[in-house]
Amino acid sequence: METIDINTPQNVTINYELASLRERIFGFIIDFVTLSISCLLLFSLLVGSFGDGGKNILVTILILPLFLFYSLVFEMMNNGKSLGKMALGIKVIKIDGTEGVAGDFMARWAFRSLELYLTLGGFAALMVSLSDKNQRLGDLLANTVVVKERPSFTMSLVALLNKKTINEYQPVYPSVIHMSEEDVLFIKEVLERYRKYRNEAHREALKVLSDKMKIKLGINNTVGRYDEFLLTLIKDYVVLTR
Repeated sequence: METIDINTPQNVTINYELASLRERIFGFIIDFVTLSISCLLLFSLLVGSFGDGGKNILVTILILPLFLFYSLVFEMMNNGKSLGKMALGIKVIKIDGTEGVAGDFMARWAFRSLELYLTLGGFAALMVSLSDKNQRLGDLLANTVVVKERPSFTMSLVALLNKKTINEYQPVYPSVIHMSEEDVLFIKEVLERYRKYRNEAHREALKVLSDKMKIKLGINNTVGRYDEFLLTLIKDYVVLTR
């Protein structure tokens, strides 16, 4: 399992699990098959409506742009995820942990034809294999990586409480049911980093995150330190959503 430490704009380091070459290949295959079937169905429908005489026009105006710009548009509109990436639970993010913007996805897309189509995927596979961050050329230029959205997530959270503890534990903050799995994963990573690197930056990150979670969950009164409060949120989430 290959991972990457990403420093967020809040000076917090989060560990992500990188998408493997196999996962990226399967994601591409899903996209390619889905897109090919969609293009064939659209072509058949339009030819049936306009006749054989409009084939070249249909291909030029509708089918070809759809095939070429599918990945670019999907990743721009869907936070770095095409249909294939969604199916495999992976996504494109910036090296600093933020969501990519239009320019980033355009940089990745600009080299897509060279890396995936002209070399039958060979160049992209070689680049991903040789890169220490599993990046193809487009990723290197866009300063992006492809990561797993939920790396070993359920196992990691449940491991916080053994079976006996879960059965005996009484949740403190019922509003945690409004949190997403991404919220809990982020809290977990911040806590782990604080325990590993007990410096002022990570203590400040605990305070900022605690304050944000209080506002999000409508919590007025808390007990204990910031790290204790955040750990309680995770425990409550595990018990109430298991």
